[in-house]
Order: sequence, then structure tokens, then C-alpha cells
Amino acid sequence: MRVLMLSDGETRGGASTAAARAALGLCRLGHEVLRVVRFPDPGSHPWRTEVLETPAALVTDWEAPFRPEAKALVRDMLTAVLRRFRPQAVSVHNLHGATRHGWSVDLVATCAEVAPTVWTLHDLWSCTGRCAYTDGCERHLTGCGEDCPSWRVYPACPPGEIAARQREKRGVPARFPDLTAAAPSAWLARTARKGLWAGHRVEALANGLDLDVFRPVERGEARRALGLEPGGRVLLAASLLLDDPRKGGDLLLRALDFLDEPVTLLLMGGGSLTVANPKVAARPLGLVTDDAVKTLVFSAADVLLHPAREDNLPNTVAEALACGTPVAGFAVGGVTEMLAEGAGSVAGALTPEALALAVREVLARDPAEARERCRFLAERRYDLLGQARALARLFEETAEARADQARRAARQ
Repeated sequence: MRVLMLSDGETRGGASTAAARAALGLCRLGHEVLRVVRFPDPGSHPWRTEVLETPAALVTDWEAPFRPEAKALVRDMLTAVLRRFRPQAVSVHNLHGATRHGWSVDLVATCAEVAPTVWTLHDLWSCTGRCAYTDGCERHLTGCGEDCPSWRVYPACPPGEIAARQREKRGVPARFPDLTAAAPSAWLARTARKGLWAGHRVEALANGLDLDVFRPVERGEARRALGLEPGGRVLLAASLLLDDPRKGGDLLLRALDFLDEPVTLLLMGGGSLTVANPKVAARPLGLVTDDAVKTLVFSAADVLLHPAREDNLPNTVAEALACGTPVAGFAVGGVTEMLAEGAGSVAGALTPEALALAVREVLARDPAEARERCRFLAERRYDLLGQARALARLFEETAEARADQARRAARQ
């Protein structure tokens, strides 16, 4: 099958990483994959890549309206790629990282006009006027508008354009009844069905992960490789940006004050967190891009702390579980289902005290049993080829739905 995959980024960032892993799985199954991106990354990949590059003169600031010329240019470039490649299926991922470059939901319509299209939802952007996470706001269910309280938050949008962008998003599913959504978490699937995706097929399909890469390494061995002492408690916080307010770094720092014993805290990611607690030996690792090193970091930790206030199906949680490391986090989004069945502990409230209690609960468990349980759940939930096969089946079923619709129209 020829699959065109549309995504703002190629491999960097949570959604781009998930898309790259889906592309890898499809390639390993023998499908031909063309990645169409705005932000390519160097390196050797099993897929081909085409870049929709907007001239700098047409790129706007986040808080400014995007240029109609940019939107038309990007649409025309994508149309040309579609004509050359002739995909049998299209896999759409995040677009909003490139809205200031003229990317919009109009590109989904451009794809759906050509081939059966499945849109993998990494957040709520497809349902709202502008935001990726709503912070509890439900305006998107009735209609977003100029009264958006957070319009400057990424992905920012001028207030005067928010309602129009949501109307544009609503128009695409209306034009293409067979447009299908794949939601990595059951939480996101349920939430999407309440809004823009009501009446459309929405399947919960977790992101896949290469379990031969992310695997348990003996804890002592992993710590030695990282220059850590073999004994003592080691906690881990991991995020693309550790100081992103949505990721809850402030809650993590305050939770450390409620722990009873000295710990080492590994900080893996960009941004910075300043740890003032004298009982906590902080070790910043920076942004780690090598999966083999990530595997050592996850394996070295007794527990991953995931203090996000909102999240879908975070890669770091799946990666930790694949390495046999349990997780403590809040009952938000898809995190709740990820931590079910013995994968970790869910804090009972969105407070530092509750997070610290969840950490203590994880640390009280038998480490060997916890490690085995986490790996078992990762194998059952996140197998790369298994998830790629499920995505390919969804392409086929979407194509069949389109064919059925054409047959019905022909009989009328």
C-alpha cells in the first residue's frame, strides 16, 4: 500500500515521534511511506520525505493572522505531491505546529479529496478553535470565539480568527463522511466523539513502540553506565520541555518536599527545573535523542514521575513501561488508562501531596514484580508491528467505506 503521511514535524516532539514510529511500523510491514512535513530532520529513514517549505516572507508571528497566500501555496504544493505519489491511503498527524507557515485543516480536505484519510489525533486541536488542550474549557462544544481566555498559549491564534478556524474544521468532516479518526487513548476518543467528530468513526489506537529498542536493562548495569551509584532511590522526570506549565514541573518540585527519604532525581529533557530540596540530588541530563541512552535512563530509575496537568498518551510513559519502570502520575487524559492494571500509581488529586503519595506507593512494591508487570503491559499495548497492522486495517476499512458510499451514490 502507498501511504502518504502528513505531519508538521518529522521526528522531533511527541506527536512527530509517534508519527515516525507509525511510519517505521508500516515500512517494516512492506508498505511504501512518503512523509510530507514542514520541519524535516536529518538522518537515514526507511521512508521518503518531501518538505512543504513556505517562503520566509509568508511566515507570520504566532499572534498574527496567517497569510492567505501561504495557505494557498501550501495547498498547491501538497496537491502536486499527491498527484505524483498517488497514495492509496493518507495518514494525517499534527498540523498545528506549522499554522504560522500556512498549514491548516484545509490540507486534510486536500488529502481526503484524493484518497481515504485517517487523522491520528494527538490532542484536541481538531475539535477546537485553536487550542490543543482545553484546561477544562468546553467552549469548543458550542463554538469557540473572540472570548477565548488563552488565545496566546501555543498554538496561539488571533481572537478574531478563532471562530472561523473552528468553522473550517467542522466543514471538513461534513464534506467527507468517511474521514476517520484514530485516537491514541480511549479518553481522547470519547472526548472527540462529543464534539467535531460526532457521527464519524473514531477508533482508539495506541501509538506503537519498538520493544526491541525500549527494553529492560538490569538496573545496576544501567546505573553504572550512567555513572550513578548502584544503590539508593532514583526518580526520573522526562519531557521535551521540563518547564512547560502543562507538564507540571512546578507540581513535581513541590511533591519532592513530601518524600521521606533522600533521592536522586534524573531530569531528561529540554528546559530547566531548579531543585532546591537538600534531600534531592538533581542530575540534569538535557534533551536525550538517542533511544539507547533513553533506555538506560528509564531502566536506571525506580519510578518515572509524570506530573502533567493534561496529556493524551505520552511517549515517555509508554517508554518507561517498556523498560520495566513503573510510573506515578495524575488522573488526567489518557494517563489514567496507561497507569491501570499495575503499571504505576495514579494520584488521587492534582496536588503535590497526592503525587508524593503515588510515588511512595510505587516504591513500596516489589521491584522485580513491578518491573515484570510493566513490561508485560507494554508488550500487550504498544507493540510496534501490532499497532501498524491495526492502522493498516483502518486504512483498508476506510477505503471500503468510501467505496460503499460511491456505490450508494451511483444507485441513486
